[in-house]
Amino acid sequence: MFGNSTNARELILGNVRRWTGDHDALKRAVCFKEAIDFQVQRAIHDDTWVSLVHDKLSSLDWEFLEDILEFLAPFREEILLLEGNRKQVALHDVYPSLEVIRNPLLSFLSRISDPASHFHQSLTLAWNKLDKYYSLRSLSPVICASIVLNPNVDSFFESTEHGWGDQPCWTIEAMLLVGQ
Repeated sequence: MFGNSTNARELILGNVRRWTGDHDALKRAVCFKEAIDFQVQRAIHDDTWVSLVHDKLSSLDWEFLEDILEFLAPFREEILLLEGNRKQVALHDVYPSLEVIRNPLLSFLSRISDPASHFHQSLTLAWNKLDKYYSLRSLSPVICASIVLNPNVDSFFESTEHGWGDQPCWTIEAMLLVGQ
């Protein structure tokens, strides 16, 4: 799985400003779920006060963690893409990325069965913020003009790899806004 490296067994910490550490830590935990279950079970057995019995994860808990891992994957990929693979992180990079992460957020939100749960409420708040402030439907003429007038993005509206070429509705709306 991870080999004999001691790095494979080191703890991965999350980062408050990024999703990558949380994703990687959760991926490590899911990979070692049998070992984690074994250690918790052993601790419960050795615990004379029985204080750890509620810390054991059920199969439903593990399934939920695997769902969260799947949910975090697009966030991780977009963050890494914005950090390293693009020459500059500009608005024309950020807006398509926001659309990429909005869809998994909405999909995952619809799969959570308890709308009163803290997790569901947190995701609903995240969705509302994304929808309010970063919706592509609300592109401003200034943002669109900054993209159109940027000499570094000559083929931005046509490129499907590094632009909006696969989203013609965004391009049409942006051109209309710039025309205004």
